[in-house]
Amino acid sequence: MAVPGKCPECAAHALAEYRVISEGGWWTVVKCQQCLTSLTRKPAPMFGAFVPLGAPR
Repeated sequence: MAVPGKCPECAAHALAEYRVISEGGWWTVVKCQQCLTSLTRKPAPMFGAFVPLGAPR
């Protein structure tokens, strides 16, 4: 999903927010699509977009 703003490293207006999986589980990140600089990284839900039946919301 596109995010408004400007990359602090390369000044491109090409930011995107998406989920990635790496050590520690799922993360929601905002990265520059031009130079791949990470602007934010915060924990995402444990199962990504999947919500098990009966799980608290």
